[in-house]
Amino acid sequence: QHSNIDIAEEVLRRRSLHCKPFAYFLHRFRGVYMDGGLLPNKVFRIRSTSRGRCIKNGGGKHYVLAPCEQGSWFHFANQAPNSFPQVVGLAKRLEVAAAKSRHSQELVTCGEHQAKGCAACPQGHGEGWCHRDCAWIMGHCLPAREVQAMPTQAPQKCCSGIREWNTIDCWDELEENGPRGSYCDVTG
Repeated sequence: QHSNIDIAEEVLRRRSLHCKPFAYFLHRFRGVYMDGGLLPNKVFRIRSTSRGRCIKNGGGKHYVLAPCEQGSWFHFANQAPNSFPQVVGLAKRLEVAAAKSRHSQELVTCGEHQAKGCAACPQGHGEGWCHRDCAWIMGHCLPAREVQAMPTQAPQKCCSGIREWNTIDCWDELEENGPRGSYCDVTG
């Protein structure tokens, strides 16, 4: 069926442009694929032992419990950025810092604008409006000096999070109804 396809022109173009084969790029950027958890050693489902149900992508960026045969597959992924705060006790540190920031009357520079306290910087625009005197961490705009004072974990290659297999979604924030997904960070 395909004997009439002529790829000679394409082969000549690739040679004239000195194109490398795809395998070259896989090898060249193996640090991103391997260290970023894009090629996992194993995948798994996450099951609630008390309910006997598994986590499933409920559409969009939210997850629900479902019969395990319908559960989503996951793997470890996402590089931990250098100087990322230690996970142990992080929720409490974020809660305290966010509460202080919400009640702050201190005028801070958020980038191109100012606000009373870092919590007021994003104005519904998220991370993109949290700069200069403030830093964005785990869904919160906090005073940069407080984020810098948090104990940090040792740098690591992989993996600081959970990724849904065959997607670009890693778990980001823990909301009232479960984890929320967002795009994975493979850059560290």
